[in-house]
Amino acid sequence: MTNAEYARTSDAPYDEIDIHRRMLADKGRVTAFARALEKAVKPGDTVLDVGTGTGILAMLAIRAGAKKVYAVEPALIIETARRVIKARGLEGAIELFKAGIENAELPSPVDVIVWEWMGGFGVDEGMLPLFLLARDRWLKPGGRMIPESVAAWLAPAYDSELKLERDFWVGRPYGIDYSSIWDWEVDEWHYGRHHIRTEDLLAAPNRLWVHDSYRTSHAETCAKHDAMAEFRTDRAGPVNCLAVWFESTLFGDVVLSNAPTAPPTHWGRVAFPLDHPYQVEKGTAIRVNFTFQADGTGPCKSGLSVRVGDADWERHCDHRIGVPDG
Repeated sequence: MTNAEYARTSDAPYDEIDIHRRMLADKGRVTAFARALEKAVKPGDTVLDVGTGTGILAMLAIRAGAKKVYAVEPALIIETARRVIKARGLEGAIELFKAGIENAELPSPVDVIVWEWMGGFGVDEGMLPLFLLARDRWLKPGGRMIPESVAAWLAPAYDSELKLERDFWVGRPYGIDYSSIWDWEVDEWHYGRHHIRTEDLLAAPNRLWVHDSYRTSHAETCAKHDAMAEFRTDRAGPVNCLAVWFESTLFGDVVLSNAPTAPPTHWGRVAFPLDHPYQVEKGTAIRVNFTFQADGTGPCKSGLSVRVGDADWERHCDHRIGVPDG
């Protein structure tokens, strides 16, 4: 398939080459997975690479000592992987399967499963249930998983770019009331907030949840997650969002994170906007109830309730799941 043919037939997010360019260019991400594979893969192992994309992790698994890799990918990007793998002379070592992992039929169980399934705060791309489905179907007893665990973290923050966005929409641009755009935007997840750093956090972060790739059940990942967090601000200042991120133990001591304190990645942080900025004093209480669900069969569902100090509760919902009461 030529590049032009590929572009004409592409209609899914992971068919688009742009996201794969960004992931491949994220040296922190790729080198962390390479280090994890070097620690997890033993000579002669069979590895399952789920969502192989351009085939990078499959090739790194061979470099780490795997004898065979089953590389599973439902999107058309698999044709790019096929060309790259062939150019490296690895067709015999890497077997490609154009399928979703829930439908893939592999020749045998595997020693290692690797899948970079994380979204901006870990579970938000909804692929964790499928990762554990792959474990339950294909991992040998005593086999190894990459990543081994993923935790989600949240903290109240000030996002300077979000302030500019809100000021634009509520400021009657072009002399027209477009505040309804902000009413919509305030319930959206804002990705790629690379500019949110430690100094923008108003309080120490709280961990929302952690998923252990060996012990968490598939049913647990599909169930509704309810997390409650309470903060006391460390300093006075403005707060206009909740910042969220993940911290992943890939294997052993290899950690990958998009936290404000971590080296830059293509993820950045995710921001959940508040209705309006709050000016808080040191010690102000901020309470958050966060509901999330992703069962691997469709869009993720989420809802937030937030109370800053003595203000009224704000409720934000993507309209597919109820928001918990304050």
